[in-house]
Amino acid sequence: MRFSFQIAQALLAFTFFFSPFANAASPADQAPRSTVRLLTVGNSFADNSTHLLPKLAKANGKELILFRANLNGHSLQQHVRYIKAFEANPEDPKGRPYGAKVDPVTKEKTGGRSLREALQSQPWDVVTIQQVSHLSPRYETYQPYAGTLINYIHQYAPQAEILIQETWAYPEDCPRYGDPHYAGLKNPQTMHQNVQAAYRQLSADSGLRLIPVGDAFQSELSSSHPIRLHNKADIHANFNGEYLGAAMFYEMIFHERPNAFVPPGVTKENAARLRKAAHDAVAKAANACSK
Repeated sequence: MRFSFQIAQALLAFTFFFSPFANAASPADQAPRSTVRLLTVGNSFADNSTHLLPKLAKANGKELILFRANLNGHSLQQHVRYIKAFEANPEDPKGRPYGAKVDPVTKEKTGGRSLREALQSQPWDVVTIQQVSHLSPRYETYQPYAGTLINYIHQYAPQAEILIQETWAYPEDCPRYGDPHYAGLKNPQTMHQNVQAAYRQLSADSGLRLIPVGDAFQSELSSSHPIRLHNKADIHANFNGEYLGAAMFYEMIFHERPNAFVPPGVTKENAARLRKAAHDAVAKAANACSK
């Protein structure tokens, strides 16, 4: 079983660059959808960006079926490790981490799914992937894992469009800047530039559309009177940041702009401004891809 998966992995790595999927970008003018089945493969940044998405979809009269294959602090490489563990032995709990429950006494994980089972559980319309935030500025950490993951998704959810979720830079007051454990993280501006370059490279290499959440964050935070998008001294999004991410996901997967839904914790004025920021970032990314 292990040998056969290694052969399959090599073939998938080849098809990442030479398959018809690699150059098949979806048209920007698709018809609006009433129902979307969305599966995310990522970590807490994907959780942040989809936290308010179900409420946003419902407020717009849409049906959203969502499964989060997200694990805190997990990289593309770690998700691929779970694929390998499952393919080597489908009974190995190490290959079935998604949606698992932890026994409070034994601390063992039970009831989890493998990524293959998650991919085959619904006719997903969209599957998203992302790199862990502290590795996002370094493109050498993406491969070969992104290629393996993308082709695994194509194999077990061939009807789904794969989108890449761009992560965001940390705030100015984040203690990770200058910490030797997080090599290469200097300041928000440098981090964003490197994150943006890496995700754009992955988008170009794979031919997949990008949800430019990090670009929208940076644009807002660089404005003359920025809205705070992070929790204080933390890398994660606050309610404003979650609303911005949800608005971008909504526009990318439902193919239309969301209405004026305003969740608790976000002012009406900020919501309007963040929806515009989301639309501007999505439109800018679409224009860049069309050139």
